[in-house]
Amino acid sequence: MAYFKRVRAVLRPPMAKLETQRLHLELTGLDVAGRITPSSGGVAALASHLAVLVRLQRLTISRNAFSSRDVSEFLAPALAHMTQLQRLEVSNARLGPALATLACVLPDSLERLDLAGNDITSACERSGFLTALAKLIRLRHISLARNALGSGAVEIVKVLTKLHALQTLDLRQVHLGDSDAANLAPLLQQIGLETLLLGSNSLTVDGACAITARLSKSALLHLDLSAAGLHDITPLVPLLCDLHALQSVNLRQNGISEGACWA
Repeated sequence: MAYFKRVRAVLRPPMAKLETQRLHLELTGLDVAGRITPSSGGVAALASHLAVLVRLQRLTISRNAFSSRDVSEFLAPALAHMTQLQRLEVSNARLGPALATLACVLPDSLERLDLAGNDITSACERSGFLTALAKLIRLRHISLARNALGSGAVEIVKVLTKLHALQTLDLRQVHLGDSDAANLAPLLQQIGLETLLLGSNSLTVDGACAITARLSKSALLHLDLSAAGLHDITPLVPLLCDLHALQSVNLRQNGISEGACWA
């Protein structure tokens, strides 16, 4: 909103109005991370701008606290008309149960979705979120990092197996344990991932081996297992060597050796 205010402040009427209308029509990216405040008009003002940004392809609204009412009355109706949107970043926005409402209006044009740090728990994604997620057939990148998903991550990944364009999956710090890793392994095998981020979970080398063994014939390029409690990686090494397409693996902060990141 501050961006549009500056435009109006610099240009004189009637050119100000015409120029602002032109900018609305041509703008393809908008970043208001951490900027939606009562003084800027709040979520209602953002929604009014989004309603006319017909060519918007990239939208960042991270680091803003959205209530359920904000999502249902303002954000969701605005996003429902954004048929060209390809990238949506809404991390650290405290969506929680409002996630399902937002997800149901996401356009199938989306290629990148960042939902990190949104208080999403296993109870939240049982609602309409999974159904909505299955419709994002062009999705290439999704981040669910820093959400207490636990075993709920397995249900999400089951849906992701249907998204054949998916290349990057970020599941860092989502409270995964070895049993979750064992359940995820056969599902991850069905996705043609290039990047898999699993750092900062409560895995042991058994969990890491369960996943890595299933990916031996995959096209995986990058694997993150940092800060996962892998104190002894001896059983993991031959499995990593079997990942013939692998270009890098991050093993930092595992008590192995300082800066253990292979490339």
